[in-house]
Amino acid sequence: MELPRYAREQRVLLRHYLEQGLSKTEIARSLQVSRRTVYHWIDTDGNLSIGGPLAPCGASKSAPPVVPN
Repeated sequence: MELPRYAREQRVLLRHYLEQGLSKTEIARSLQVSRRTVYHWIDTDGNLSIGGPLAPCGASKSAPPVVPN
């Protein structure tokens, strides 16, 4: 089943906010969803990382994790 358009747009924003380093609480407020929803989206989308900034597109999965300064 395909996601509704608004859900896809929210997940694109979620990825952007994660890349910018926003907290899960700030992301939830911005998207007007619960923190639980944010964590669920992260858990169910293989392209999202909960541990910090995301690797650039096309990066090897075996690349070392990015450590924020």
